[in-house]
Order: sequence, then C-alpha cells, then structure tokens
Amino acid sequence: MLLGDHVNGQQVQLRTIAASLRFADELAEGPQRNERLFSGLTLESNRSRRSYHRYASCTNVSADRGNERIRLTYEIQINEFASSEPGAQLAALTEFLAFVFQRIAKLDEERRYARFYCPALAPFKQTDVAINFYNGSTLVPPAARFQLG
Repeated sequence: MLLGDHVNGQQVQLRTIAASLRFADELAEGPQRNERLFSGLTLESNRSRRSYHRYASCTNVSADRGNERIRLTYEIQINEFASSEPGAQLAALTEFLAFVFQRIAKLDEERRYARFYCPALAPFKQTDVAINFYNGSTLVPPAARFQLG
C-alpha cells in the first residue's frame, strides 16, 4: 500500500526514483525509438514529429561511467536534406541542427538534475558531444566535438 513516500511501511526515495526515470528517458534517444514510426512519415507530416524522428535516427547515446561522462554521437546524413530549391538544403540542415542543440541542452540539464537527486548518477560529471556529417558513406570533415560540464 502506497502512503505518501512509504510503501508497506518502507520509506521510498521519490526524488531519486523521479530523477532516475527522467534521466533514463533522455538516455533512451536513438534509432530504437524511431524505425517503425519514421518510415511512415511523409513531407506533409507534422514538422516537429519529423524533426524528432530524424533526430532519433542519427543519435547514439552511451553512458561511460569509467570516464564520468555521457557520450552523445550524431551521425547526420546531409543528403537527407537535399532540395531542388537554392539554399533550402542549408536552411533545413540549420533548422535541424538548432533542434539537435536544444536536445543536447535538455539532456545535459537532466544529467545535472539527476546527479543532484540520485547519488548513483553522481559520477556522470559531463556530457561529451560528437557530430559527424556524412554524404552517403563518406565522412564530411570537419566533425564537431565539444563538452558540457
């Protein structure tokens, strides 16, 4: 029986559980959240849904406890932004990168929050980010790398 922050007379650390779940949800980004849903979207689909699923398809998240970091790696296919209109490819890629940076900031914010409320997550002191751009199978230099700490 749940009473406040107790279950069957035992104290439950609600903040620890909440912080863990919020952080786990952020860490669950990636292709596994995307495959079935993204394949059915059309150009007429909701723009934010397309951005989210495009984001999930290029995101790889790794919790690296030994190096005290969360590692985000993005593999962005620039040919997915191709357009016949001049400047449209750059505009679409720029808009998508703004979305990526918002998601990076949100994950880092959740990492900081989780560390404060959940001692088991305290070792994760920074978020490392690598953004790789590809044209087909060819890596387009330079790739971007940075840390949030």
